[in-house]
Amino acid sequence: MQEIGTKLAGISSYVGSFSISQLINVPINKRIIFLTVDLEEAHVALAIYTSDRGTEVYICDPLGVLSTGLPPKLIEFLEMRFTNTCVTISEQLSTTCTYHIISFVTFMSKYHSFCKFVGHFTNNFDFNDYILNYVL
Repeated sequence: MQEIGTKLAGISSYVGSFSISQLINVPINKRIIFLTVDLEEAHVALAIYTSDRGTEVYICDPLGVLSTGLPPKLIEFLEMRFTNTCVTISEQLSTTCTYHIISFVTFMSKYHSFCKFVGHFTNNFDFNDYILNYVL
């Protein structure tokens, strides 16, 4: 988590890395925020866009740990903080995590397009890692 926090420190809308039990303390004072969550078995990154009409939450889950659904504490965090929430989760992208999380937050902070981000990747995890190292 420290490497992720260090690499993302310069992004103004990045609020930090949190364990899932710390989500209750996440400061929400902007319409766009990015954060990373330690789910113990893996990390995920959230891009949260709030507006008067609703909240869009985009989750980068490079290891596919959320394929069975969101953990109860993450659901509770979203329900407590936001109304009218739409959540979109990436499919598994890799067998590694850190660089996907860093690239997701960096990309989303510049381009604000989840579809564009996931559009760079294929079902080949080795190729996805190559993309991160040489393209993004």
